[in-house]
Amino acid sequence: HVIKSAIERGLGVQVTCRDGSHLEAVVDHVDRTSDLAILTIRPLPEYPLPVAPLGCSDSVRLGEFVIALGAPLGLAGSATIGIVSAAKRRRSEIFGHGDFSSASPARFIQTDASIHAGNSGGPLVSSRGEVIGVNSIRASTLSGVAFAIPIDYVKRIVDSLIETGRVARPRLGIKFIELDGPTSRELNGHSKVIRALHYTYHGGESTRESFTVPKEGLFVMHVEEDSPALRAGIRVGDTVVSIRTTDRETPVATSLELVNIATANIGRKVVLNVVRDDATHPTPIEMVVEADSGFEPRE
Repeated sequence: HVIKSAIERGLGVQVTCRDGSHLEAVVDHVDRTSDLAILTIRPLPEYPLPVAPLGCSDSVRLGEFVIALGAPLGLAGSATIGIVSAAKRRRSEIFGHGDFSSASPARFIQTDASIHAGNSGGPLVSSRGEVIGVNSIRASTLSGVAFAIPIDYVKRIVDSLIETGRVARPRLGIKFIELDGPTSRELNGHSKVIRALHYTYHGGESTRESFTVPKEGLFVMHVEEDSPALRAGIRVGDTVVSIRTTDRETPVATSLELVNIATANIGRKVVLNVVRDDATHPTPIEMVVEADSGFEPRE
């Protein structure tokens, strides 16, 4: 989102160095889903650029000190210090359950290091001097609540863009909420509404006053038109509890687990096991995982 306006307006991108010199940048690739881009710059011979070492975000610990670097208010070279408040914050926790999207399965690093406009795209650095995240989001109404894209996720996106010019993502056509104890209890408190939504969506009439949402799994809130899920028979109100491929069946409790397995099986048949209408045993639903055509590689 830092370079979005420049791209849309057909403008160039410049990188400003610590000594005030400017380098022209070429935008090689943009991946809007992950909010990441790859830029190429050619350093001046008299000013070789240092390279920051990349760490491992999976090993980030709660409470460890981190430093956010960037240029808030245009003040280049600014640094703020804080701690890691959460290492794997879900999108639904940040944006609310209305954002029941499986598009980006990244788990964000939450920190109280001060991040403002101008920090986005800058590194979140560990006490070891390693980049563990890319600063991305701040809470507009709260201080001390900001989020960074984990560097392990960034590596996967960048590697894919460099190798193929795109990020291979599966398209199932479902949007869902990740269930846990509190979320399940909240949904069960509105089960009449969910039931009405289910039957309105499918053009039927409810035969029950309510139903029970499982304690874990992926609760389907929307099924896209002309999607593999709709053609296979997935319904609003289903809960995906596992996915079976040719060699194994794997329980799924998070979008990351489902997306990772689906990505590895693009173009192949899989079986989603769903809990439906308080059934004791899951219903197997077979579908072919399609490739998402929404990627936007930039040559």
